[in-house]
Amino acid sequence: MAGLITTSYIDSFLEGVRAKFYEVYSQGDEQLRLFDAVALFDAMTNVSPLIRRIDATGRQKIEVTYTTGLVGYLEPRAEGQPFPMAEYLKGIITEVQPFQFARSIRVTRESYERRSPEYSAALDEAKKIRQNAVLTASKHIFDWFNHVRTAPADLPPQLFPYGDGVKFASTQHPLVGGGVGSNILATSPALSVDALENAILLAQNTVDDTGKPMPYMSGQIYLVVPPALVRRAMEIAETPNTPYTNNFVANIFQGRYIVVTSPFLSATHGGSNTRWFLVDGANSPIVHVVFKDITAEDWFDNVTKTYVFDVHAEWKVGAFNWRGVVVSEGNGSTITD
Repeated sequence: MAGLITTSYIDSFLEGVRAKFYEVYSQGDEQLRLFDAVALFDAMTNVSPLIRRIDATGRQKIEVTYTTGLVGYLEPRAEGQPFPMAEYLKGIITEVQPFQFARSIRVTRESYERRSPEYSAALDEAKKIRQNAVLTASKHIFDWFNHVRTAPADLPPQLFPYGDGVKFASTQHPLVGGGVGSNILATSPALSVDALENAILLAQNTVDDTGKPMPYMSGQIYLVVPPALVRRAMEIAETPNTPYTNNFVANIFQGRYIVVTSPFLSATHGGSNTRWFLVDGANSPIVHVVFKDITAEDWFDNVTKTYVFDVHAEWKVGAFNWRGVVVSEGNGSTITD
């Protein structure tokens, strides 16, 4: 029985080596979930992670397409008449291929055999490399926020675009059924109660590719900000009432926003100190596609006669749809693209 390869094993092998991985995300399913859970039954949607992790281990690439949600309302039908037919419009395909990230450290055979200080230092560095791998994954996730206004062709290798040919945060997302959609506040307002309200309204007025309503931000909302805006974000998120100078009081309900920040989310790392984001807590489109998880191994190099410690991973970060995220540059600029 040695060396026996079962059919199921061949299937898995061929699927990983030569087949592409194809998923279809239906906007119609999202709309049904939104309307069913929130609008019809007035129930709180389940809070999903800010970043969805997609396991693509063993795949050469992933291709994802969005079907275009609802294709029309139900039509009247008389007794005995056939059901009216409808077809989905083809959505935009997003292709994700892995990118490798690796580091290694070497120590000579003599240092290893003598347990010299150089060998001890190498062990310490090996531990740091593993920690650095986790830190790298976190940085790349927040790099996605830093590059939402970067042209698709200019994205760094750890990121992938949505696939509709425009920047992720844009006023000109083409709809398959005609027209455009927007997920950025064109006037770039600074973070405030009024600006947040406008961002929520923009998301709740979102439509699918056929122009049908597709309301987001109906449940829990992530407010993602750079460190420079944390104080203002927390004041808005935690203060029950915010008084205005015109003696009007706007109610800001506690628990409405989950504030998220990171030291990687700043101008220092290619982003902005004024840009802020609203992300739908139930339908976040942001994904971290992992083709090879962080692995570490040590081995002996017979050519150089050194012991080697390697850390290797393959992933990309991006979004499978532009809906579900609203962006503001926060600097008062005018956005037209």
